[in-house]
Amino acid sequence: LPIYRRYYTLSSEQKVEFQKEFPNLTVELLRKCADFNSIEISTDLHKPIKIIYAGRLYCNRWKTLMAIAKALCKINSNGPKMVMEIYTYDKLNNTQKNVLNDQKNSFLMKPVTADKLKEIYKSADIALHVESLDMKNRLLTRLSFSTKIIDCLASGCAVIAVCWDKHSGYTYLKQENAAICISKYEDIIHKLQEICERQEIIVQY
Repeated sequence: LPIYRRYYTLSSEQKVEFQKEFPNLTVELLRKCADFNSIEISTDLHKPIKIIYAGRLYCNRWKTLMAIAKALCKINSNGPKMVMEIYTYDKLNNTQKNVLNDQKNSFLMKPVTADKLKEIYKSADIALHVESLDMKNRLLTRLSFSTKIIDCLASGCAVIAVCWDKHSGYTYLKQENAAICISKYEDIIHKLQEICERQEIIVQY
């Protein structure tokens, strides 16, 4: 006898794949929602531009943040243009702290509640979503759809997503033109430099 009659998934890709694998199972989408009508959007950007990341660092997400932090070091070599604040409850080792908390380009902040995070987003320009780009974790998380994506979209900030281009979160944001999407480490610095030079991109998104 089947254990399930109905299965809810967060990603369209998983819905399609599960429906093929289990033809007698009803598979439907179920996603976190937000009140987008109440979003406050500001077109006054900070100097330097402020990026906020909030969430877990597992599955090597921290390595993607590290690539962003290193790109910011180069971008800010002649003065601060863009900085990143990281809010997480995860414990970091010394190697991670050294890269992600240089107190010039990237700042490791104390963890905050969800309500407080909403206020922090209001003081930012860009909400950041990242996934790992190494092969193992790309495949492990391919069909996942982080609820943080909805938090980012509901923040009122522009959204940057750094993920594998086959990742369900990436494909959704790309299809909806809802975020500035980056799928390779080597493209990070070029896209961030472009944003610094053409800040209207932030206002657009």
